[in-house]
Amino acid sequence: MWFALTGTPGTGKTAVAETLRERGWLVIDLNKIVKDNKFSLGRDKARDTIVVDLDKVCRFLEKEFGAIKDLVLEGHWSHNLQVERAIVLRCDPRTLERRLKQRHYRKTKVQENVEAELVDVILVESVEALGVRCVSEIDTTRKGIRATADAVERVLNGDFNNYNVGCVDWSGQLLKGKRPYR
Repeated sequence: MWFALTGTPGTGKTAVAETLRERGWLVIDLNKIVKDNKFSLGRDKARDTIVVDLDKVCRFLEKEFGAIKDLVLEGHWSHNLQVERAIVLRCDPRTLERRLKQRHYRKTKVQENVEAELVDVILVESVEALGVRCVSEIDTTRKGIRATADAVERVLNGDFNNYNVGCVDWSGQLLKGKRPYR
């Protein structure tokens, strides 16, 4: 089964992916594939991001990894590829804000990503692409990398019931009038 390890930037995907690799999982860094193979359609200057050529990425993955049954595709857009399940890493928007600021993200980029996490953008995209039964979500806010990797491994090994869509909900922050970003 091909899995997407996805989530808003700053939720822990890259660190969890490295831990999974150490544990023997084949995890593909999609951003590296795009960079190494020039699978970009250009740059979205307004959003300060690269526009990925998904068709080229899909053809490359099929050619290079098509025969492999258990594969994890890591990247915040991996749920847009031909995967069978998505694991969406989530993080409290206030914690996410701190993480992104520590990475020296521009203020507008911090705000964009915090808002996306707050309103479940990647979760909704994953459900739209795969259906609610094929998406799991894991809250990384208070988990270390190893504990998060443990939870991801449980999903990779078939424990879908403990990580159903809806187990993470930041809407209370909106309802209380808290502003998760500055």
